[in-house]
Amino acid sequence: DATVLHSALLEHVWRVPDAPEDIAYIHDTEAAVAQAERRGGTAVLMHPVREEVVRDLARQGVTMPRKSTSFGPKPATGLVLRSLALD
Repeated sequence: DATVLHSALLEHVWRVPDAPEDIAYIHDTEAAVAQAERRGGTAVLMHPVREEVVRDLARQGVTMPRKSTSFGPKPATGLVLRSLALD
């Protein structure tokens, strides 16, 4: 969904640059629709990308569009994660 949105709709149909001042990423449906109405814009509601899809694309070396792999909940700021797997 995100790749089609970015490569087809944003670039070629709507001609909207992929810049923070032109595109906002809002994770709440009601807030996204309200902001689009206030600013006279468009809210595009998308299904989240499944984790296995992200893993498969990463293994293939595919780069996904900005913010399309936003997962939650986020780890606390300053939290350090380390793999405990033995090499």
